[in-house]
Amino acid sequence: MGGNRQLWQGISLIACSYAYGIAHKDSDLDLMVVLKDDAAIRDMDAIIKIRYAIDEKKSMPVDIVVSRHSAFGR
Repeated sequence: MGGNRQLWQGISLIACSYAYGIAHKDSDLDLMVVLKDDAAIRDMDAIIKIRYAIDEKKSMPVDIVVSRHSAFGR
């Protein structure tokens, strides 16, 4: 994702059964991706790129939430 420039600040598991260690066969994975404030990509486009990048690699449903660094933790 992002060509030569890293667009994200970090990726975290958020409030999901995998984060709590209690995943079961119907569990999904919730990811919070924090973009740099000056990342030249719309949040929805980032979600689409991430989904495309992990689509064939994931083994469970994945929910992706994107936020900007300045908005993270408000």
